[in-house]
Amino acid sequence: LPFPDGAFDQVTSVFGIIFAPDHHRAAAEALRATRPGGTIGITAWPPNDVTAQQFRIVRSHLSPLPPGAPDPLDWGVRDHVGELFAPAETTIEVRERMLTLRYRSWDNWRSSSEAHGLSVVAKASMPPERYGAMAAQIKALIEQVNYGQDDAVVYDARYLEILVTTPPPRKL
Repeated sequence: LPFPDGAFDQVTSVFGIIFAPDHHRAAAEALRATRPGGTIGITAWPPNDVTAQQFRIVRSHLSPLPPGAPDPLDWGVRDHVGELFAPAETTIEVRERMLTLRYRSWDNWRSSSEAHGLSVVAKASMPPERYGAMAAQIKALIEQVNYGQDDAVVYDARYLEILVTTPPPRKL
């Protein structure tokens, strides 16, 4: 990060740091940029929820991750997060939260889903028929958890709120 050591009282990442190509380095940089006694706030998808299932469907249609590449869903595993921040003797608090996703219609859901993340990469990198098959799999998954009325799409996605408190300043 292009910031000096201890530049921030708080460092946050909302579903961003999880995509870093090196989880240990990303955690170390967040720690470095946070002042002693400061807080790092991260959100991550747990590996056993509907959003993780969507990720897996998309990835099954893309080229496999390179050998040794980290899985973004690992940030949703408490032990992994603990390992990343353990060298700094931090205090880690993990809370499970719920996000209710609401769309007026399946068309609204589809256009929103196609506008970010792996869906953008998938659509750009595969033939339309293959992308269509993948999108149908994802829709079938969401249909299982949808509790919207009429054409509305409404479902819950769990996520983790991770709060990392850095050690306080050392007293001389």
